[in-house]
Amino acid sequence: RDIYGARIQISAAMPRITEAASAPLLKDGLRATLEQTEGQLVRLERLIAELNESLGTPASKGMERLLRQTDAEITNSDVSDRDAVVIRACQQAEGYEMAGYATARTFADLLGLADHTRQIQDAEYEEAEAASRLNKLAGTIAANADPGAFAWA
Repeated sequence: RDIYGARIQISAAMPRITEAASAPLLKDGLRATLEQTEGQLVRLERLIAELNESLGTPASKGMERLLRQTDAEITNSDVSDRDAVVIRACQQAEGYEMAGYATARTFADLLGLADHTRQIQDAEYEEAEAASRLNKLAGTIAANADPGAFAWA
């Protein structure tokens, strides 16, 4: 449920995060990520329904904190550094999601749910690809950003 809640929260936040970005390639990448997220939500809803589990009102406390931090950093950053802030925040979100999927995949495997394991692993691969795309964009954008934009490291 945490993964599902995190995906919902990311879907809600992605339009404002995309709006904060200025580089056209970054905006396009974020829009593609939102489309991917929507597909993952459908997949997660189906997997949860197959387990006869209720979604309830999912919320991810970890993702909530990450998105609050992101909003504050976007608000407090210079426009010239905002793309770097957006990339850093998105990379953190990707890491959070990959960890959640890895855990869910392990549990599905231990429970003998082969189809669930495969579908969750597909989502893991999608997240890894998104993180790789962000890393490539980061190299381009970092060359033009104030080093302080990467102060989180």
